[in-house]
Amino acid sequence: MKSSITLEEVVNKLDHAALPLTTRMPNIKVFSGSSHPDLAQKIVDRLGIDLGKVVTKKFSNMETCVEIGESVRGEDVYIVQSGSGEINDNLMELLIMINACKIASASRVTAVIPCFPYARQDKKDKSRAPITAKLVSMVLVGDVKDRTAILVDDMADTCGTICHAAEKLIEAGAIKVYAILTHGIFSGPAISRINNACLEAVVVTNTIPQERHMQDCPKIQCIDVSMMLAEAVRRTHNGESVSYLFSNVPY
Repeated sequence: MKSSITLEEVVNKLDHAALPLTTRMPNIKVFSGSSHPDLAQKIVDRLGIDLGKVVTKKFSNMETCVEIGESVRGEDVYIVQSGSGEINDNLMELLIMINACKIASASRVTAVIPCFPYARQDKKDKSRAPITAKLVSMVLVGDVKDRTAILVDDMADTCGTICHAAEKLIEAGAIKVYAILTHGIFSGPAISRINNACLEAVVVTNTIPQERHMQDCPKIQCIDVSMMLAEAVRRTHNGESVSYLFSNVPY
């Protein structure tokens, strides 16, 4: 007799899969930029260390100022800054934090960027060139009649494509449609589109803050990836293989 599990149970299992490490790691400092401090806190909680002290502020002319609040001399430094929110400001803040740590004699500085900024723009090969594929009405290959369909993509921005794809799947006979996406950007009309779409749920990770999105759209569910990022930091610090994580989820 086969047992069944709901999508919500899968999300909860992944969200609580990893436990904080109890062994302290020497000569390592983790700092957070202002883009996603909650994720940075979860990462250090799983590593069993404290978040490094840093103060970020803006001058009256809107220039960014960063003050590292503790010694990083000889330390292995990791700076967590996601490509979300005010992307240009956050990117500049990251560069300033890296420079501040380097001139303070950090042994090594590694940027932890869960959602890489400007990653979408590699899809356009030259100036003024259209992305022609976006101009063509979508074609389904295969049979989804009386089946549950799962849409998988790397990111969801305005969500026009994902909602259109869900509509086509329902028209083709799918009984339920779920979307599983890595980065939930949800800009512009995205939340409204998801609320009105024939999607059962949209599952994303917390590479970008999702609290407000989840409040505005009950269909959005979030998987915590801090355990994978923490394990990547631990492995990098200890000189272990990071490629292991490509095929194994840390517990």
